[in-house]
Amino acid sequence: MRPSLLIGLFAVSLSVSPCCGRQSGSGTQGAPEAAEPLPQTQPIEPSTELLPTCCADQEELASLDGQRVQVRGVYNKVNVSRRPPPLDLTVPGNASVLTGSVGVMLGVYYEASAVRTVQEIRQLHDSEVIVIGTIHERTPAQLHDGMPMQTMIGPYIEVESLAAVNVPTAPAP
Repeated sequence: MRPSLLIGLFAVSLSVSPCCGRQSGSGTQGAPEAAEPLPQTQPIEPSTELLPTCCADQEELASLDGQRVQVRGVYNKVNVSRRPPPLDLTVPGNASVLTGSVGVMLGVYYEASAVRTVQEIRQLHDSEVIVIGTIHERTPAQLHDGMPMQTMIGPYIEVESLAAVNVPTAPAP
């Protein structure tokens, strides 16, 4: 059987679970090791940089595949395992941004660089964020001894910057 057929046979898509709007999926049997801690995330105003905004829907995502974009949505920690344990905000892990009908993973979920710090997770979970980076419509297949493994195939973004949206409050009357 050709490797390209194996990729199709072993692909598993990312899905939004009915509980709490969180994303879940299958693909790995353990969390990757934690990446270096990120600098403290600072609240920012919505970006005025002239980057296309992604990803209200699949069509927009497809049209921007491989381009540098900004994604604005809700940050959520994601349990990536076959039988996800209860959501735990006290351990490093993967995260996604849900925008419109599209969930975008922050990095390639099976690489150490995609592991978000506990500080970031606690600070941003369920918060509106802006992510700037290169968007990809499909996660590359994970390989083991040159053979493709079961892999989530959803979109991801190579994160350049990530910050909470500073939502202005209405002045007191």
